[in-house]
Amino acid sequence: MALSAEGGRGGRPAYDWISPAQAAARLGIGVRGVYRLVDGGHLPGYRIAGEIRLLGHEVDDYARRAQQA
Repeated sequence: MALSAEGGRGGRPAYDWISPAQAAARLGIGVRGVYRLVDGGHLPGYRIAGEIRLLGHEVDDYARRAQQA
């Protein structure tokens, strides 16, 4: 049972899963920088099927917080 970006199953919310490369592009940093942020606990990362994935809204929230600092 997979959830797509368009909508969830059974009324559940959809998740905007993105790759570290996509997160890097959103943040304007390199992929290694994304892994450093995840490893440092600054950005949540999730292991799904053996690969690291991030939630798009969490990456966007981090970017907003970083701009305000």
